[in-house]
This record gives sequence, C-alpha cells and structure tokens, in this order.
Amino acid sequence: MPRVYTIYMTNVNITPANGVRTLAEFTAHTNRAVELLAAEVSQINSEVSTMEALEIVRKSAAGTGTAFTAVPLDPDDAAFGGTARTNMTAEGTISATLTPFLGWNILNGWLWVPKTEADRLFVPGAGILGVRVAQALEVALDMSCMLTVKEIG
Repeated sequence: MPRVYTIYMTNVNITPANGVRTLAEFTAHTNRAVELLAAEVSQINSEVSTMEALEIVRKSAAGTGTAFTAVPLDPDDAAFGGTARTNMTAEGTISATLTPFLGWNILNGWLWVPKTEADRLFVPGAGILGVRVAQALEVALDMSCMLTVKEIG
C-alpha cells in the first residue's frame, strides 16, 4: 500500500545573496520508488508583485541542509523510508532539470501538480529530487516550501 508524506520548511529567510538554492529535497529509500504528488512554495513578507523562477530537479548527489523527518498523512503509516532535507546550504549535484524556470509571482504562491499522467514525476530507489529557486531572488523573502510524496514499494 502506498504511503503519503509531507516534507516542508516554514518561513525561512532566503536572500538574493543565497543565489540558486534548494528549498526542500528528498532521497528515496534504496528499495522504494517515490512519486512527487505536489510541490508548493510561498512567501509571507513581501507585498510587491515580483516574478521569480523555481524548478524541480533530479540530483546525483544530495545537498547539505537541515534534516527533516517526513510527516505521514496517515498517522498509522510507517516512517518515510528515505531521507529529507530543507534549506540547502550546499547544492549537491544536479543531474537533470525536470521543470526549468517555472515563473512564480510571489504574491500568489506556487503550486506544481502533474497535469496529466505523462507529467507524473517518479524517483527510483536511492534517487534524489528537489525544488529550488532557479536564480537569485530580487529581494529577501521568508519562504515556505512543501513537497507531498508517495512512497511505493
């Protein structure tokens, strides 16, 4: 039975000096695939309409960030078999950009969900996937990011 989890960071100050930065990422368990069901990004401190760019990436090496314990949506589910990190201070190695430079107006929040079955994003066992700011921000933002993932196997 698939298990669904959330991985998130809440109200972390990201500045233009941070440059490109992964907000949240996970590494799948070696024996389980993971499907990305949704990715969300928002900010709380700016009231000025500004466009920024986000992207979803595969990595061949994990970034360095804050360890996060994925939260099961069903409290009876076992713990997430992989590992999760938020607010990367070192990026790791990008192997593929899956959704390049998705425009985001910071006043609206950003939500990625697959539009069709063909758009679904899967991560094989031991694979790494993350959501990141694709270029340096125009202004410092207190950002939040949430990934909803389904562990398979």
